[in-house]
Amino acid sequence: TTLLDRAAIVEHLTSTLRDVLFVEGATVWEREGDLLVRRGGVGRLSTSDPGLVTFEAQRRMLSRDEVDESLRLRAARPALRALFVALDATLLVPLSHQGRGAGVLAVGRKTAGGDLSADDVDVLATLANETAVALANASAVEQLDAAREGLRRAEHLAAIGELSAAVAHGIRNPLAGIRLAAQLGLEHALDDGPVRESLEDVLLEVDKLESQVRGIL
Repeated sequence: TTLLDRAAIVEHLTSTLRDVLFVEGATVWEREGDLLVRRGGVGRLSTSDPGLVTFEAQRRMLSRDEVDESLRLRAARPALRALFVALDATLLVPLSHQGRGAGVLAVGRKTAGGDLSADDVDVLATLANETAVALANASAVEQLDAAREGLRRAEHLAAIGELSAAVAHGIRNPLAGIRLAAQLGLEHALDDGPVRESLEDVLLEVDKLESQVRGIL
């Protein structure tokens, strides 16, 4: 369903921000291993990026204006400015799920200019929380689907293995009979006759087939 589809989740969020808060644009960046990956577009950023590490340590929204003006952030200002440029944003909103950082919502300027109101900030916080939960649910469903596919393949391989073993056992019994018949024939064959040579060839081929059957088992 669309509620569990990453692309649909991102589209719903960005359209809501555009239609309700009238922002020029927004992008969703989700943690994926040691990378921050843009959803619904192209872009990657290392989670060890100095600006990202500093932003996530704040555990709150952070605007480009605050970065430029805050004395407390002066030391980290170059790294944070680079982060805002990389994410093409004027406001960064953390995405968190179960107390852990899940990504970043990068928000652009308002279409008509001006700052976001207190109500706008509340809406952003709510949307960020809902988005983090939705993305986590989508990820869980993807992992479940992958596990089901892995189980299906394992069952398929197990069935093939059982069939191979049954076929191999079915081949070994006739081979044993062929070997016995050839060995009995050798006991009565002339030492240098064509019959002995043929029976020896039969035993050689039986050995090869039994070796292949043992490989299956």
